[in-house]
Amino acid sequence: MFSRSELERLKSIVEKYPNLLVFSDEVYERIVFDPVNSPHVSFATLPGMFEKTLTMSSAGKTFSATGWKCGWCVGPSNVMKKMADLQQWVNFSTPTVTQDAVARSLVKAREEYEGHPTFYDWLASDYKKRRDFLMAGLEDAGKEG
Repeated sequence: MFSRSELERLKSIVEKYPNLLVFSDEVYERIVFDPVNSPHVSFATLPGMFEKTLTMSSAGKTFSATGWKCGWCVGPSNVMKKMADLQQWVNFSTPTVTQDAVARSLVKAREEYEGHPTFYDWLASDYKKRRDFLMAGLEDAGKEG
């Protein structure tokens, strides 16, 4: 995950090339271990960058639904129109019931969950516990006994 200052440096490069379009893969945007000191910052939220950015995400990582193959893209309307035109020629689509389930999950995930303010907070906490457990095991394995 890039820090805000790193994104600002990327922004200065993007601004030099008027025809450059940024593809920002943000499938892990909800799995942030230290959101206070190191928050997720979407490139498209930087001033002037929405019109130059396609932000992609999916339900796969956030909801442990990788097999569902349900994702989305957000961007400027002129580019999204071209993507919609292209999509009719892609012979893969996610079933409507899956799309509906993901849409409902995105709403429910903002509600309190398992003692956390939101499902997203629980998710990051759960991944952090797993990371810490693995790190402790690796550190123990590396000690001479």
